[in-house]
Amino acid sequence: AYLFNTVGFFAISYIIFMLLTWTPKYLQDVYGMSLKSLWYLGMIPWIGPIFSTPLGGRIADFIFKKTGNLRIARNSVAMASLLLSGASFICIPFAGSMTAVLTLMALGNTAALASNSIYWSNLIDIDPTRTGAFGGIMHFLGQTAAMLAPTITGIMVTTYGYNAGFVLAGTICLLGVISAYFVTFHHKHASI
Repeated sequence: AYLFNTVGFFAISYIIFMLLTWTPKYLQDVYGMSLKSLWYLGMIPWIGPIFSTPLGGRIADFIFKKTGNLRIARNSVAMASLLLSGASFICIPFAGSMTAVLTLMALGNTAALASNSIYWSNLIDIDPTRTGAFGGIMHFLGQTAAMLAPTITGIMVTTYGYNAGFVLAGTICLLGVISAYFVTFHHKHASI
């Protein structure tokens, strides 16, 4: 269960660091934006997560109160958020304008970060006796995504173009959707 939980966290970390490192260069190269304009254009994908990060946890809590089932509550939010994020990034190559691209980036990032608190909460309910050790492992792999995202995106961009980098990011999110389904808990209300 820890492995599946970590794959989802890796996916959102990959999205975060791919956007942080490549959005400015992408907007310069593809849309000819000046460095001066990137201070406000680059922040657009980060407005939504201000709200979605705490909201995702609240939605999971609400579902848990209604169903009494922790697995349904947490996994459904994680799966829905990564599915929407993955679809958003996979659609970027088909967007016809900078406005459409920034909208998809914003939607994808907002959706991905709606599940952020869920991965950390899951650590407690998967096995409360190993939370510290597996929290460290999950954080380590999340930071590995921070290193891999800009590196792999750079390789994809120089070899296949920007669209390949976005499709890969979306595909990683979709792998996170599948992984979230397999997260199980030892909590008494966790079964389906």
